[in-house]
Amino acid sequence: ERLIREARVEDGHRCLEPSAGTGAIASRIPSAAVTCVEISPLHSRVLTALGLTVHTADFLEWAKTAPQFDRVLLNPPFADNRALLHLQAAASVLAPGGRLAAILPASYRNKDLLPGIDITWSEVINNAFEGTAVSVVIATFDAPAF
Repeated sequence: ERLIREARVEDGHRCLEPSAGTGAIASRIPSAAVTCVEISPLHSRVLTALGLTVHTADFLEWAKTAPQFDRVLLNPPFADNRALLHLQAAASVLAPGGRLAAILPASYRNKDLLPGIDITWSEVINNAFEGTAVSVVIATFDAPAF
C-alpha cells in the first residue's frame, strides 16, 4: 500500500506491475488500466481471475517491445542482480513525466541506478515481508517530461 501511495496513481494513468506474482500490488492499484507481466502461467491465471490484464512473459524480454506506462510499480526478484535488471527494464517503459515506484534491496539506497532520472529514497525498512529477513527501501523515479 505504501508503494502505491508513493507511485501517486491517478485516474486515467496507465499502470504496469512487472513480475506481478499473484497480484499483491496490482490488485490494490486504484485504476482500471492496470497491466501485469508474469512469467509463471499459474500466477498469470490467478491475475486473470482477479480481472487484471496479463501478459504471460519474461518481463525482461517483454519490455523490449512494450508500450509506455504512466506509472510502474515494481517489486522485482532480488536474486542474481535481477532487481537492477528489472529496474532498468521498468524504466525503459516509463512514459515521459511518468513515475516508477520500486521496492529494492536496502544495499541500493543512494546509488545512481538510473542516470538522468531523479530518485527519492525511503528509509531502510527491515523485516517487511513475512518469512524473510530482507531489508528494503522504496525508491521513486520521476522521468523527465520532455
